[in-house]
Order: sequence, then C-alpha cells, then structure tokens
Amino acid sequence: MRKSLLLLSIAAALTASAAKVTVTPIENYTPQNQQMRAVSTADVLFNERFDALTDGTIDAPAMDMCLGNQYSDINIPTDLTGGLQWQGHHVYPAGNAIALLADDPMDSPFLMTPAMDYSGSLKISITAHFLEFSFVDFEGQTMKSTGSSLNVGLYSESGRNFETNEGTIDGKYTYPWLAEVRLYPDQGWCEVEIDIDNYSAYNDAHLYIRCPGSGLVIDDIKVTSSVDNFIAAPIITDVTDVTETSFTFNFEKVRKAFNYYVYLLELVGYDEQGEPIYDLTYPQAYIEELIEQFKEYGEEMTWEEIKEMLELDVNEPYSHFDSVPAAGPLCYTFEGLDPEKDYYVGLRSHYLHTFSDMTIYHVKEIAAPAVSAPADVTTSSFTTSWAPVTKADRYQVTLYGVNKVFEDNDDFIIFEEQFDYTAAFTEKLSVYNPDFITPDQGVTLDDFTSTPGWTTDAKRYQIVQGELGVGNGASLISPILYVGGSDIVYLSMRIEKTDESPVFLTFAGVQYTLQFEGDVYEGTLGIRTQGLKETNLILTCSGNFSLFVDYIVMSQSLKAGDLTYTYMGSFETEDTTASFEDLDSSMFDFYGVSVRSIRGEGKNVVVSEESERVLCDMGNTAAITNIDFIKSDDVKEIGRYTLDGRQINAPQKGVNIIRYSDGTARKVIVK
Repeated sequence: MRKSLLLLSIAAALTASAAKVTVTPIENYTPQNQQMRAVSTADVLFNERFDALTDGTIDAPAMDMCLGNQYSDINIPTDLTGGLQWQGHHVYPAGNAIALLADDPMDSPFLMTPAMDYSGSLKISITAHFLEFSFVDFEGQTMKSTGSSLNVGLYSESGRNFETNEGTIDGKYTYPWLAEVRLYPDQGWCEVEIDIDNYSAYNDAHLYIRCPGSGLVIDDIKVTSSVDNFIAAPIITDVTDVTETSFTFNFEKVRKAFNYYVYLLELVGYDEQGEPIYDLTYPQAYIEELIEQFKEYGEEMTWEEIKEMLELDVNEPYSHFDSVPAAGPLCYTFEGLDPEKDYYVGLRSHYLHTFSDMTIYHVKEIAAPAVSAPADVTTSSFTTSWAPVTKADRYQVTLYGVNKVFEDNDDFIIFEEQFDYTAAFTEKLSVYNPDFITPDQGVTLDDFTSTPGWTTDAKRYQIVQGELGVGNGASLISPILYVGGSDIVYLSMRIEKTDESPVFLTFAGVQYTLQFEGDVYEGTLGIRTQGLKETNLILTCSGNFSLFVDYIVMSQSLKAGDLTYTYMGSFETEDTTASFEDLDSSMFDFYGVSVRSIRGEGKNVVVSEESERVLCDMGNTAAITNIDFIKSDDVKEIGRYTLDGRQINAPQKGVNIIRYSDGTARKVIVK
C-alpha cells in the first residue's frame, strides 16, 4: 500500500518520501516564451517544455486530442517532444503545456519520460499547476477536486528495483515514490524539485509522473544528473557463447562512462559476517604464459607470488585484467579458461578519476555439447553422440521432425494437429456431452495428439471424437513451434465453444481476443511472430464454458532451402549417446537432434544453450547440413486428397494432400 498524500502549504519545502523534495510557487508565470533557467554543470538529460503542444489552454486542454493511452498503441508523437519518445495515459495538449486528466477517478493519468539511464546524483524539476477535475458519482452528484496530486517515481520496463541513497525503490510499482505532493488552486504555478542519488544504471528506466484521482498541467520538466560524486556500476545482463574454455558476458551502457574495467575472479571464502571474499585470477593460459616469462628471467615464481609482487588487489581499480571502450560493443570474451574452475566476472564503470563499485556476476552458465554426425542409420533408426561437458551432470536430448522447402512456397505447412487419436478413447460426438478423463487414469495429452508436447493447466481433459477440450478458464498449450522462417504465421483452425464468451489466443507473447458469433469458428488468421524463432500457441476459454479444438494448421511463406522443425519429444540422460528407433521416415524429410547440458537440481538448475541441430537423412550415415532440392520438371501431381483421406479432383478450400509422380507427398493450404 502506498503512503498517504501529504498536504502542502504555499512556499513550504516538504517531502512525502525520504528523497529531498521542494515545492516553490513562481511569481507571474506563463508557459509561453519562458527563458530556459540556468542549470548546474551537471549533464542535462533533457529539458522538455512542451512548446509544440499549442492546442488547448491551461484551463481548457484539448480533450479531443489524446496524445497517449495505455489501452491502445497511442504514444506521444516524437516530433512534439524533440525526437524523444514520451509515453502517457490520458494526456492532452494544454497551450504550450501538457495536461493529465481522466474522466474516472479510478483511472489515474500518468506521464512517462523517455527511457534512458537515470543514474547519478539526480535533480528533477517539474513546473506544474492545479487543474480542476470533476466527475459524477454513483448518486449522480458532480464532484470536483480541491487539489491536484503529483506523484513521481522511477519505473523500469523490465521491473527491476532501483537502489538509491534513500533505499530500494520498486521499479515496477514505483513504490516508494520519490515525491507525493498536493498542489492547490491558489498556489498558481509551482516548481517541484527532487534530489536523489540513483545507483542503478538501467537503460530501460523512466520517470513515472502520476496524477491519481485529480488533474494536473505540466509545463516544464528538467532532469540533470552528475557523476562527480559517484558513477553507477554497470549491469551485467547475461553470459552467452559458452564453451568449455571461454564465455562472453554482456552488459548495459552507463551514461558518461569513459570505459569499463574487466576483472576475472574466484571465490576464496567468506568473512565473519558471511560476506563472500573474492580474489583476482586470470585465464589459465595467460597465467601459464606469465609464469614462463618469469622463468626466462631466471625467476621461478608461483602465480600467488607474482600477484603479490605486482600488488594486484581485487579492491584496486587499476588491477583490472582488461578494459572495454565506451564506444565499443558492450561485451567481453574470456578465453583459455580452466574447465574445472568456477569463475566470477567483475566489472566497473570509469569516468575521469571516478570508479564505480564492482559489479560481480557468478558465471553459472555451462557449455552446450558438440554433437557428432548420426551413426548406425537405417530406414527407421539412428544413433547420435556428443562430447561430454566437464560441468554437466546430465543432458537433455530433443528430437525434431524436419522438413525442407523444395521451392518457394507462400503456404508451407510448419505444424498441424488433428486430434484424431481422441477417437480411441470416446464415442461421444457432441461438445455439449463430452467424456471427461483425468491424468490419474494413466492418460496424457500425448495419447490424444499426433505431435507430443501439448500441455494444459486443466485438471481434467474433455474429449469428443476428433476434438480435445478444456473448460473453466483453462488453457491448451501447443508444443514449442519453430516460426523463424518469416515474420507472419498463418493459423488455420476450427474450434467449438459452449457459450458466447470470447476465446483468448496467445502467440509470441501477445494475447488476442477471438470473438465470433455462434458455436463454431473456422478460418485463417495472420499472426506476427514478434521476431521470435520459437514460441507456443495458447488457446484459453474466458469463462465457465468449454472450448474444443478440432484441428490446427500453421503455415508460413518460406523460401527454397528453408527448414521447419516439429518437436517430437525430449528426455534426460547421463550418457553421451542416444538411440532413436521405430521412426517413420515418410513423415518428414529428416529427423534432427539437439542436446543441452544440465547442472544442478530444482531452483539451482542450470541449462545450457541448445547445441547445433544435427540432421539425419534415414539411410545416409552423414550429417546433413545443406542439401539442394531440385524438383524435376517432369514430376507431376498424380493425386489430391483431403485430410481425412478422401480423394478430390480439384483444389478444395482447406488443407489438401498432394501426391507426386516421384513418390513424394506435400500438404498445402488452399484459401
């Protein structure tokens, strides 16, 4: 629960949180043509005066020109704010100023400054004015505000907390606020100043200015930041490209950093308070080279003796191993490492004579295995193997069915599911009278589907012949889908529901509402992949009704040579070989295998990146990496069938199976 708002009197310097907040009325102020006030020698991150927002007035904002709404894709046009992207909810032009005003006291307007690094000694100045807010209550009475609320917080798009000199600030819910103040009609224009030290250098940070249950006009927002007192420590985001002897770590930019100092560390123990103690180390190959160099000068020295002689100290900034220039890629690769050692990365920001605290990142990531070419290949089986990974406890092996595009195809089917296997478990035909099966009966979703990997949060399965259903707000989740071939996936499906409530469809992290009349939807939707290579399709019923899926077919526009992957299951093993048997070589052009290394259990489990996917052509003992498909001109269509096997004489809307004279078959979508 946030703190209660504090009342301000004229010219009083007040604070509603631990940050220093000052509110000062300004004599004879108007938004137009004000001279920019002098600022300190600190960097001016921006000084937005909203001069381009000429419509409306302070007392009567242009309410027909909404500049921002969180429930739509409306964002404040950048040509009105000096090229920077501001965001807002219920914000409007107000005559060289911007108004925050909603028609519902429960729907708080807000303004978000551009995303950037707001670390350092931060000074925030906001010139604001009371704006009358009125609404009609449940009894039909018109209620008017007697004061305007102004809340200011820090917000992170990734939901991270900010560490400041006043404590931790929740970067998702902006609690505690940097300031919570009230402005009144007789105050006129006031300047609200906030001073805070922010130690968190997030590049997705915003200042979040909210006006709960009231209205507000803002003319000028100025933010300055100095690193003279301190510079924030950089944030290490992740570790990638891990091998047995190398890894790359990536980090976020820190404003004004000249460069970044890089350290390689080992954990050597803990102090009396239980805090970790680190020591400097170097890549094993470098240590050995340094020892050899000292030998050439007649000095037989251990690494510990060399460190002592060079006065290397983990707390001394200049004991760094290397540096990364501010203008370069924000990453660094360590090579020649000892596969047995547990490493930590240290990183500091450097500005003139100022150094940040050291960010320390424990490198838990492990290498993916190197998978060999398939062996012992027959028309229905093959074996694969991989090199052991030193830090791995076990491995996750995944099998894929792989198809390769013969020629450019606008509707190449990448996935389909007919749920035909439900017929083996029920005789029911009506979705209003299904059979119910629970997992404790020894039946899984894989028993109903041709492709394994379907999941659900429903406590029981609902089935009729040819259809799988869920109810009471539950979801049906597809296996992992490979969608990296193009930007759009075409989803053809037939679904049934038992009432008029909408169906929610989630794909590539975006949820869509599918509202249709009647009980049945059958059609094709184009859905963007949002740049993802792999994702799931999730179908959710929105209420107490039941949702049944008859079929799902997904296609993409692909080019000749593109590969598509269908997930066929995975398992864990402590071995470094795996065999696959009873495979149907006619189902796919190839089968593919990938392997991940795994270390630890439960919350401490670490899984590597995926290995390269090795392809197997049944009957060929070599790994397939690049096959040229040339379809001969004399290969002709000899038969066309529907999905249920019925032969047709002409293309029919929906999925058609085409058989060719060379013995191959392909599924196509006819629109």
